[in-house]
Amino acid sequence: MNPYLQTARTWVEKTAVLLWASAITLVGILPLSNFVGHSHWEYIIWWPPVTAEEIYRTWLYVDIFGNIGLFLPLGVVLARRGLFGRKYPLVATISFALLLSASIEFYQVFCHNRHPTLLDLFNNVLGATLGHIIARRLPVLPFIGPLAPPPYSHPTGS
Repeated sequence: MNPYLQTARTWVEKTAVLLWASAITLVGILPLSNFVGHSHWEYIIWWPPVTAEEIYRTWLYVDIFGNIGLFLPLGVVLARRGLFGRKYPLVATISFALLLSASIEFYQVFCHNRHPTLLDLFNNVLGATLGHIIARRLPVLPFIGPLAPPPYSHPTGS
């Protein structure tokens, strides 16, 4: 492959990860007016919903699928790009998603009208993990196949 094309492609790959991670961060911290500078540890929801009333609320499922859906493309991009090298790519994707999600949840501790939960942390990491697995298992993904070839593909097939 042309070295200039490879350099441009690497730049696009890194930019895609940066832009999607920035979009996730903005979803997690906006509006910035909620930030108050003092902690609200009492707002943290440490346990997942256990009562029937909590389990049957619609917002719970919107929150679960929204978090998984938000982090799923991040897992796809990280897996397709191999930005962390060939050694332990799934562990690197999980670690990146965990660090990003934990940072957002920690920021929410200092916000009014935000309720950080461990369930969000779990769903975010699950979404990135599922995205990574999907990207590794499917040779061509619709819509992003030309932009994101399978990881470590080589023109000669090796």
